[in-house]
Amino acid sequence: PGFVPIAVRSGLGASVRRLTLLIDNNPSPIAALIDLPADGALPDIETRVRVDEYSFVRVIAETRDGQLYMATRFVKASGGCSAAAGGDEAAIAAALGRMRFQADAAPVDGQPVAVQWMMSHPNHSGMAMNQYTRQFTPAHFVRDVRLWQGDRLLLQADLDFAISENPTLRFRFTPR
Repeated sequence: PGFVPIAVRSGLGASVRRLTLLIDNNPSPIAALIDLPADGALPDIETRVRVDEYSFVRVIAETRDGQLYMATRFVKASGGCSAAAGGDEAAIAAALGRMRFQADAAPVDGQPVAVQWMMSHPNHSGMAMNQYTRQFTPAHFVRDVRLWQGDRLLLQADLDFAISENPTLRFRFTPR
């Protein structure tokens, strides 16, 4: 429940301005708002989320002309929002903030390429209890992500703690 893979695929192409990822039964239902500039990433996004209890997961695509489209799936998972970060806390702190980009293939002019952005971060929800101290770990999660190719904004995302530990976004865009 702490690493539920989500893939959004849209045939609407560059007409999509924003994707909103909702998890109905999470304590904070809006998991992500992903803005897609006209010349940026395509509406073909993957990530991993935390699901607190069995819930509908929805994505709403807003087009540049204001139309809204929604897709819904029911996900059977629970306990993800209160799951503790995995691994040694000292090692997690030492790697905090490290980022990596990875492309599936070498860019070919005019052809979309899939890229994955990964960040080392525990993305603490504030709802996980330390089993030794019996205290809740304070919320500390990645909130604002902006990914660029040079001076060209590819996507901007407002994330919530529902995005899993070590956040990752996989997306496609046509490089220049």
